[in-house]
Amino acid sequence: AAFFDDGGTLTNARLDDTFWTTVVGAEAIGGSLYATVTASSFGSSGATSLTTIPIGGDGFVEFTTQERNRTKAVGLGNGDTNQTAADIEFAIALTAGGTVYVLENGLSRGVFGDYQPGEVYRVEVINNVVTYARNGVVFFTSARIPVFPLRADSALIDRGATIKNATMAVTALNDNIPRDPISGFAVPLTQADWDAVFALAGVTPKTVSQSWGLQDAAGDAAAAIGSPLTASTGAQALDYQQPVPGWDRDAIVFSPDGADEFLFQPRTVGPDSSVESVLMFSYASVDPVTQTRRMMVISGGSSNAMLLGVTSTGNLRLICDGNVAVGTSAVTGATVHPLMLQYNRTGSQARAYSDQEIVTATFSAGVTNSTRGYGTSNNTGSNGVQRTLLGAQFRGVNAEWTEVEMRAVYNVLLPSGSTVPW
Repeated sequence: AAFFDDGGTLTNARLDDTFWTTVVGAEAIGGSLYATVTASSFGSSGATSLTTIPIGGDGFVEFTTQERNRTKAVGLGNGDTNQTAADIEFAIALTAGGTVYVLENGLSRGVFGDYQPGEVYRVEVINNVVTYARNGVVFFTSARIPVFPLRADSALIDRGATIKNATMAVTALNDNIPRDPISGFAVPLTQADWDAVFALAGVTPKTVSQSWGLQDAAGDAAAAIGSPLTASTGAQALDYQQPVPGWDRDAIVFSPDGADEFLFQPRTVGPDSSVESVLMFSYASVDPVTQTRRMMVISGGSSNAMLLGVTSTGNLRLICDGNVAVGTSAVTGATVHPLMLQYNRTGSQARAYSDQEIVTATFSAGVTNSTRGYGTSNNTGSNGVQRTLLGAQFRGVNAEWTEVEMRAVYNVLLPSGSTVPW
C-alpha cells in the first residue's frame, strides 16, 4: 500500500494484532499503519503483511480510510523490494485529490471516480483472477496473471498518512494437484494432473504428448517408461526403483559408463523436431561429473542437435545446432531439479529452464529429427549418475510456452511458498 499525502489512512483491513511486518518509515498498531516520515513521493514509508496467500489459494486484503487529504496505495503483492507503489503488483490508490486509481506495479489501469471516508475497498484473488471492489461491488478486473505467494503490501507518502485496521484472509486452497509427500513438489502424471497445474498457474491448458512415471520394477522398461520410448543400455544395466534423498518417489538411474538412455524407437514416432516445436520436462538429479554429458535430447545427432547436458563443472549446457550456452548455477549433487528443454520453432527460441535460471542459446532452424529421449551420452569414464523421477513431453503449439507461462507453471510445480528467481 502507498500514501501520497499527510494524513492518508486505510481502515478495516486486519487479521490480528501483528498484521504488518517489514515496517519502514511508519508505526504499526494491529492492522493500522501510521507514516512517520515527511516525504513528497512514494518510497519512504510502507509495510507488508505477515499473512500470505499461497499458490493455489484464494484471498483478499480489505481496508477503508478516514480522510481524503492523503494518498495511500494498498493491495496484493509478491515479494517486498521497497516501499514504492511500483513494488505492489495489484493496488488501489486513494489520492489526496479524492480520486480512486488502480495501480499495477505503479502503472495506472484507470481512474474510478471519487471516494469518501468509510468506504470499504478490497483487492481479491479468486482462481488466479484479481478483482478490485468498493463496498462489495467489483469495479475492475485485472488481465494480469498473479505470481504467488501474495501478501498485503502498502506504501505511504507523507507523515500522518494512515491505513486503519487492515484485514486479510485466505478464503480457499485450491491445490488438488498430486504432490510428493516429502519434497512437496507437484507430481503431474496424467493429462488431468497437468490440467490442474495449468489451472492453478492461470495459463492456457496444454495437451501432453507423452508422460512417464518411471516408478516400475527393475527390468520392466515398457511399463516404466511406456511406448514409444525404449531402454537402451550399454555396459551397465539401468537401475530401477532407486531411492532419492528427500523424496518419496523412486528414480531410474542412468549410468554414463553404460551409456544408458531412453530413446524414441523408431525415430519416426513421437514429435518431429525438424518441423515442429518440442518441449521436454523431467525431475532429475546428477552426481558430480568429470566430463560433459547429456540429460535430455530433443535431437541428438552428431550435428543439428538440440540437447541439454551438464558440464564437467556441474552447470547446464544447452546446444542448438552447434550454438552452445552454459548456465551459471551448478545442478550437480543430491538436489532434484525440475528441468524443461524447449525448442520453439514458431517463436525462434532455444531454451533450458531450471528452478535456478534460464539458459538461452542462439536459435537455429536447422535442428533435425534425430535421437530423442532421456539419459547419458556415449561419453564413458564419468563418475556421475543421473536419476530421473518423472518425465513428460509436449509437441507443436502445446510446446510453445511463453516465459510468463513457464514461470507460472514452475511456481506451481515447486513446493508451496517457493518461487523461481527468474
